[in-house]
Parts: sequence; structure tokens; C-alpha cells
Amino acid sequence: GSDRGDTATAAQGLRRALAEATRPQQRARLLPTFVTVSLAAGAREEAEHAVAELGQLVSSMGSSALEAEFAAAQGELALAGGRPNEALPEFRRSANAWRQLGAPYETARTCVLIADACRALDDEEGARLELEAARQSFADLQAHHDMHAVDALLEAPSERHSLSARELQVLQLVAAGKTNRFIASQLFLSERTVHRHVSQIFDKLGVRSRTEAATYALEHQLLPNKLADHR
Repeated sequence: GSDRGDTATAAQGLRRALAEATRPQQRARLLPTFVTVSLAAGAREEAEHAVAELGQLVSSMGSSALEAEFAAAQGELALAGGRPNEALPEFRRSANAWRQLGAPYETARTCVLIADACRALDDEEGARLELEAARQSFADLQAHHDMHAVDALLEAPSERHSLSARELQVLQLVAAGKTNRFIASQLFLSERTVHRHVSQIFDKLGVRSRTEAATYALEHQLLPNKLADHR
């Protein structure tokens, strides 16, 4: 889509700016954004080089803000490489550094990255806590653009499985261990319709059995509270 087009344009602009930036301070300012944009544009190798250079600048300049940027950049690289478990501690280190520097905006932006890593690890609850904290900070700072972006992320999980309201009802009954016959009588449907719903649900969730469907529903918090409340 046009997003990737925009990203490619941004990457080109940053590449030019970096080519002209000779002073370490200038490069240190540009590199963190360049990492983010390169990863979004799918240029993994360029991002890796940028992270490596940032690491060298950190050891020579010794700035806490730069250390926070470097940790986040390493996290972004790990997350893009499908290693969220490595990304999470980097993001947390970055957020703590920003917090200590008294930089609420940067802290909140890093919380959004932490939420990304949590989601990649299927920790929806952890992700929501981080996003809600970030949203509050953005609201306090009147950073409306960031606030709306977080709102979209907070609404996203229910979209992920793309089940209809009826399919969700059926899934909840399947998760509660009910048979198709019971579900049919409960929802005033024919057994054949229930069977069709169940196979739709399996397809959409990429599961093969009722047990797997139930596990998926539990892990992605698709169950009404009284079912999920056995913790």
C-alpha cells in the first residue's frame, strides 16, 4: 500500500541526511528514526548497520538519552526478526531510562513498543496495561496524533480473529465443552448450521479441534468473564 511507499520515501530522505551528517551528534539524532523507518520499509540489513553504528556512538558519547534510543533500536530489530522475547527486556530498559531522564513523551512511545512485544508473545493483558499507560501520558501531553494511534491499537485485538458475533457465541459454547446438539438448541439453530459455524471458526482461527479452539479462545480473551474466571 501507500504506507510502504511513504516509508520508502522517508528512508531515502534519511539516507541522504545521514550521508551528509558527519558530526557524531547529528548521526546520533538521525539513526534511531532511520532504524524504525528501514524496518518498516523491509530493509533489515540497513537497520542492522544503523543499530551497530548507534552502539559505537553510545560507547563513545556516553549519553543516557542515546542509551535509551539504542536499547529501543535493538528491541525493534529483535521484534522485526521475530524474537519478541529478546525485544521485551530492551524496550523495558529503554522505558526505564527515559523515565529516569524525566521524558514522558519518549517513555510513552516506548510503552507502545513494549505492548507490541507483549502482543507478539500473546500477553494481551500486559499489552493493554502498557497501551493504557501510554494513552494517559499522551492525553496529558496533548499528543493527539499518538493518542489516536494508541486507541486504534487498543481496539485491534478483537479485529484479529475476525469472527462474527454469532461465531463468537458458538465458540464460547464450544469452549464451555458443549456439544453441537446443545449449542443448536441453545441458539435456536439447526445442528447443520452449528456444524457449519464450527468449521468456519476452525478455519478462521487456524485450529483443528474443539480443544484447540477452546485454548485459543482462552488465550486471546474471547470468553465471557465467568468462563475465563477460573484463574
